[in-house]
Amino acid sequence: MSTPDGDATVGAAITIAQAVAHDAERGIDYLAYFDASFTLTVSARSADGSWTTVHPRQPLSDASGTQVGWRRVTLPENASDSHEELSLALDSRGALHLAGAVHNQPMLYWRVSSPGDLGSLEFRTELAGTAKWGFLVAFGLENTVSYPRFFTGGDGSLHLIFRNGMTSAGNEYIYNYDPATTTWSSATGLAPLWNGAESFTASPSAFGPYPTTPSWRDDADGGAYHVAWVWRGNDARNSGLSYAWSRDLVSWFPVDRTPANPGAPLTLPFQPAQPATLVDPGSFGGLVNGQIQLGFDYSNRIVITYPRNNARGETKLYAARPSGPANGPASVWRVSDLTATANLSQNVTGDPTESYVSSWSGAQTLTSNTMWHTEPVSLEDGRLVVRYACANPARGTVESRMFRASDTGTSGVTFGREDVFDTRPALAREITERDPATIRYSLATRTAASDPFVLRGTDGWGQDHFGERVRLVMRWEAGPFVADNVWPARSSYPAEGTLLRLFLVAAD
Repeated sequence: MSTPDGDATVGAAITIAQAVAHDAERGIDYLAYFDASFTLTVSARSADGSWTTVHPRQPLSDASGTQVGWRRVTLPENASDSHEELSLALDSRGALHLAGAVHNQPMLYWRVSSPGDLGSLEFRTELAGTAKWGFLVAFGLENTVSYPRFFTGGDGSLHLIFRNGMTSAGNEYIYNYDPATTTWSSATGLAPLWNGAESFTASPSAFGPYPTTPSWRDDADGGAYHVAWVWRGNDARNSGLSYAWSRDLVSWFPVDRTPANPGAPLTLPFQPAQPATLVDPGSFGGLVNGQIQLGFDYSNRIVITYPRNNARGETKLYAARPSGPANGPASVWRVSDLTATANLSQNVTGDPTESYVSSWSGAQTLTSNTMWHTEPVSLEDGRLVVRYACANPARGTVESRMFRASDTGTSGVTFGREDVFDTRPALAREITERDPATIRYSLATRTAASDPFVLRGTDGWGQDHFGERVRLVMRWEAGPFVADNVWPARSSYPAEGTLLRLFLVAAD
């Protein structure tokens, strides 16, 4: 365990997704978080165990937009919420990038000018330092930003995905970073990759896309990016679970196209009700943005797992997988209810309209408020394992559970063979258990994890786990997820925040 100098604390009133990253070349660990006063903070732990901490600044502008100075980024109470998440990444040269702390606001983005030197972290846009608020590519693409998230390609290339626009009338863009010129460009020019609305004026037909972060997967044809998404309407309902893949983030293809002979790419931008990308219309409701998980089976085919309602109004956990070889011409989506009794006639084409026996045996009715699905399918002992958490009203607890599902060759059907408690080793008690000093408050343990990496002797964590595949886990305690800018009563959390701790854990 390690902590930033002076026992750093994190704001405890509300939960916000924070970030941690590791620079393998230099042995530096980076943490981005909101401190006890909800001021944006970045700390770096060097290989010798010493810490450096900075507070990123943003331009201070007058009413005309003219920059008149700089200020720290502090989230105001009851005027910000849990949407203002943070994202960290390192480019191929080891330079640190930071984005976030926005929800329907102009893009906030920082980058170091010298890899490994946190003190060189500066606000970076094309117009930074001039008289007007800057931008990365075009202000019209970055003036109402939410959910900026970095991701990398198979070659180590760095990319940024974000929404511009409102919840039910937004567009989604992907930017590509060039480390040689230290500039960003849009993968699709000035047009969005997803077009939720022609304008940001909500209407009965207005939708906003909620994509997964594009995931690179190596394959026999050189690899591709894969992404799934849902569309959220201005009635706050999600529909139209969709999927596409791309080799270059520019040309995109449906599940039945092969990389060797893809044919004409899909028409862009993606729009609601686009048949070629549709996986599951979600006609009965219950699709939840943020709980769509994209993974792969033993044959390298896509497996999308997600909760949604069935015809009887019950929230169930589903798996969508293509038949035939991965991205083959015969591929069609097979949607399976993992909680249903294995019955080919009921599971191949989608949700059954007739009654069926559920593995829940009527003991519990699941809803989107009592079930959480937050990680993609994993491959274990010849089975597809789908993990989720579920509230148990009888016990007043949240249970970690998993489906062990079949892998049925090329049929695409996915049957839940058994639903059991999650047997995976849990994180150490010092990570998961509440701190006695704050136990009187209505808080929960929160964590953020880095991507896996192989520990080297120069990483500053000692020799005990040298050569092992590990990840960093940042741990703190905080209050609820707040989506409406209304913070809990001050008596429900410690004004001094909660301790921030960094742990090294096994990655697998």
